[in-house]
Amino acid sequence: MTGAEAGDKVLGGEPGTGREEERATAGTGPQSPVLAVGAVVELPSPSGSGGAVERSLLLVKRGHPPGEDRWSVPGGRVEAGETLENAVAREVREETGLEVSVGDLIGWVERTGPGYHFVIVDFRAQLVSLGDGEVPSGAAAGESSAWDAALRPGDDASDAAWVPVSRLYELDLVDGLLDFLVEHGVVGA
Repeated sequence: MTGAEAGDKVLGGEPGTGREEERATAGTGPQSPVLAVGAVVELPSPSGSGGAVERSLLLVKRGHPPGEDRWSVPGGRVEAGETLENAVAREVREETGLEVSVGDLIGWVERTGPGYHFVIVDFRAQLVSLGDGEVPSGAAAGESSAWDAALRPGDDASDAAWVPVSRLYELDLVDGLLDFLVEHGVVGA
């Protein structure tokens, strides 16, 4: 859910710095912002690869607006009474069928447009298991095909995939996602 639609107003910054940066302006949204989360999940490298295997990130193809039919990190709205950590884990499970352990805060972004206003807080997350608690055969050894086969798009995701970092530039990502990932050191420029 990270990113912005064309013409959206986007504010973002690193936690605790007080730095805000306006990247574009247009549109108005509802009076109250909606709190949402996103998960940046990296596929573990196979054991013995010595880092020779290209890193891949978990992406979902959004099935509903905003950003319908575009790729983003898994994420969505925080439900009433839910912690941010629990929301991240739930959204990844609902959109991909995978269980994650939620890690460090990466940063945040604010998205507004006609009819919506989201404040999205993105976290790193590590793969733990499938939604049923099982670890796919071969996954412990870092075999990426085991995690590929385990993906089960659901909820508002029409597809899910492990995308090599070099392919991020080729995909139709939600606006602002690539800039966010570069700005926060998740991928290189």
